Amino acid sequence: MQEFLKPKNGLLIRDPVTKIVLSTDGCLMEMTNFWNRRVLDGTVEVVKSIQKEIVAINADKKKKEDDK
Repeated sequence: MQEFLKPKNGLLIRDPVTKIVLSTDGCLMEMTNFWNRRVLDGTVEVVKSIQKEIVAINADKKKKEDDK
């Protein structure tokens, strides 16, 4: 499952696999144990409004592909 994550309070959080810092604007991430722990410890937050938009966009893309 993927969630749109954003670091809290200007913290720099690195992806443990890619070593890239999570953007201050947020990013869609696969919810691994690492990211679940970051949500629980309060260093990142799940942005639900963005997640709903992403789901809607993906549904539109799928519909367009199915119509072809």
